[in-house]
Amino acid sequence: MNAILMCFLIHFYYGNRLEVFQAGLGIMIRALGHSKKARMYLINDSFSWVDQLKQEKKLSIRVFPKKEAKNILSKIDEELKEQDNEICILANFDLLFDDFLNIKEFIAFIKAINRKNEVVIICEKRYELLEDLGDYVSSYELENSKSTAI
Repeated sequence: MNAILMCFLIHFYYGNRLEVFQAGLGIMIRALGHSKKARMYLINDSFSWVDQLKQEKKLSIRVFPKKEAKNILSKIDEELKEQDNEICILANFDLLFDDFLNIKEFIAFIKAINRKNEVVIICEKRYELLEDLGDYVSSYELENSKSTAI
């Protein structure tokens, strides 16, 4: 019997925070429409649109306040160890890079998730390390905006 090799993609969207979030949300809704499992982990820094989103019961979205996100990877890791073949959206994790989260630690986490799930990373800034990791990279930036590369 031949084993089926599953290959999962890593998407990286960066640019205007609301626009990249909407792109990720579109992927999530499309996946749900095709009967795939999808969940989103969102770092919220008090964006007005998050409260409205949390009221939508059909979407699996976990919101973490930035100030409480110190051990977020271990919290998410526990949930994802039991998940397989799922769309996993990581939104606004760039808000943690300066204070709580090392980008190389984040990349290792993404690679581990990607062995079993498709991953969509949503950030405001362009990070070369994340861009190099992505199978699909897209920018939602205005022409005059500056990107920050790490």
